Amino acid sequence: MKRKPNSISRSGAGFTLVELLVVIVIIAALAAVAFSVGPRMMKRGDAVKSVQNMRQMGSTLGVYAADNSLCFPPPEAGIPDPNGGPTAKGDIWHVALLKMMYPDVQDPSKFAWDSKLWDQTKPIFRNPLLTATSKPRFTPWTPGYGINEGINVLLFGWGEDYLSGSKTKLIPIGLIPEPSRTPIVAPAASHRFYANTYAKVDAMKPFLVDGKFPVLFVDGHVESMPPAEYISRKLSDMPRK
Repeated sequence: MKRKPNSISRSGAGFTLVELLVVIVIIAALAAVAFSVGPRMMKRGDAVKSVQNMRQMGSTLGVYAADNSLCFPPPEAGIPDPNGGPTAKGDIWHVALLKMMYPDVQDPSKFAWDSKLWDQTKPIFRNPLLTATSKPRFTPWTPGYGINEGINVLLFGWGEDYLSGSKTKLIPIGLIPEPSRTPIVAPAASHRFYANTYAKVDAMKPFLVDGKFPVLFVDGHVESMPPAEYISRKLSDMPRK
C-alpha cells in the first residue's frame, strides 16, 4: 500500500519572524537606494529637458530675428520717452519672445510678473531645475535662463546711461563674427549673464548636473560643459571685433 507523504500545510499560517525580518531588510535597502539615486535621476531628467528647452529657444530666437532685421532681442528693451525724458524700462528678452509665441494671451505683459500664467502655458523659458522653493527660486523675472549681455557690451560698450546704453540695443547677428563660438543663452540666476558669471562656483551649483551646464550658441547648437571649460575656451570674449 502506497503511503501518502507526510506534509505540513501552511495554509492560513503567517510569516515567521525570520521571514518578516528579511522582508523588512529588503524594503529598507530598496528605500535607501530610492532616496539616494532617485533625486539624482530626477535632476538628470530635468537637465535633459533643459537642453531640449534651449534648442527650442534657438529656433524661437531665429523666428524673432527674421521679424526684426536679423537681430536678437536685447537683455532689457528700452522705451523712449516721446517728450525727451529718461528711457523707461521695457520688456526683458524672454518676455519679448513669449509675447511673440503666445499672441492669443489676453495680456502678455503678465509674463513679466504672473507665475500663474507661466504655470498655465508652461513655456520653454522656465528652467526645470528651478522651482518655487529652490535656491535660487523660479520667478517670472528670473526663470532660470539668461541672455549673454556680454555681446552687447563687446559690440557697443556699456553706454553712458544704464538703461539707454548697450543693454537696450538689439543684437545684430551680422556683427557676430563667430556664431558657432558665441554663447547667447545659458542657465543663470538672473535674466542675463556676464563674462564672470561662470567663474562663481556657488552661483552655478543649482544648474550643474554631473558637473556640467548647457550653453546655447548663436548658430543654434547646444553644448554641455563644466564652468572651467567655459572659462578656458574664452567664450566670454566672443564676439571679437
